Amino acid sequence: MTSIKRPAPKFDWFVPIDGDGNHIGTVSAERPPTFEYLRQVVQAAEDTGYYSLLIPTRFSNGLFEETSPLAETWTTATALAAVTNKIRFLVAVRPGFISPGMWAQMASAFSNISNGRLDINIVPGGIQGDFERLGIRSNHTERYALATEFIEASKLLWKSPKPMDYKGKIIELEQAMVSPTPVGDGPRWYLGGASENALNLAGQQADNLLMWIQPIAQIAELMERAKKSFQENNRKAEFGIRTHIIVRDTESEAWEAAEDLLSKANNVLEKNARLPSPERLWSVNKLNLVHTKITE
Repeated sequence: MTSIKRPAPKFDWFVPIDGDGNHIGTVSAERPPTFEYLRQVVQAAEDTGYYSLLIPTRFSNGLFEETSPLAETWTTATALAAVTNKIRFLVAVRPGFISPGMWAQMASAFSNISNGRLDINIVPGGIQGDFERLGIRSNHTERYALATEFIEASKLLWKSPKPMDYKGKIIELEQAMVSPTPVGDGPRWYLGGASENALNLAGQQADNLLMWIQPIAQIAELMERAKKSFQENNRKAEFGIRTHIIVRDTESEAWEAAEDLLSKANNVLEKNARLPSPERLWSVNKLNLVHTKITE
């Protein structure tokens, strides 16, 4: 029987721009998101061999009290790139909050500062109320239409050696240009979602579809739908999956650690954190099955 050689998984972490701590579900962060603390996080991730760091994007604190400190995404990411050497940055961006031409310049500058260590997490959705907070009102379909043009316009700007025009249904650029352009082939695009709009956009433009952890049968069903979209566009699908992993020598020690994580949680948050379905509590063997599935 011939064994299938699968690529080794890449492990990412995230930059806690909302704050951090040893417990989850607390009202306030045990460690505020100061630059000094975030620098320690990214340098520790780099030293231990992580591939990349996700930097979320939002306009108020999404993990703790709404008025709690929040480190702004792009300025924080750029500063952290300057104090690291190898680790990549997966920076989230929501089309509609900044002009595409200006954003393409910002991303290109980041790519050059970091020597090409930039990838993009395109986020057509996001936290409820963030769009309205900044005066933007659009529905699900409109946000994906904007995201499609946002990616198209950015890619064209980065490839054009001279000023160019772009005329979409939503985005229009006149004699726009970016110089210098991003390092190498430019950023890779990541997208999370399971709607038809999300899978269509992923198949057309994304390099990686991101998924939440869920029962294996549901992951397999989503992946088949995604693969169909990629195949229709003559592109190869690549997948990433997000989950939290507690690693201890024994299962009982892992459960003790899980209980400690929730030991200071707000009552409502703790109730939501305790999942009703055991299908979402996985052993290492099940995680290996997921790796097998997403690399088939």
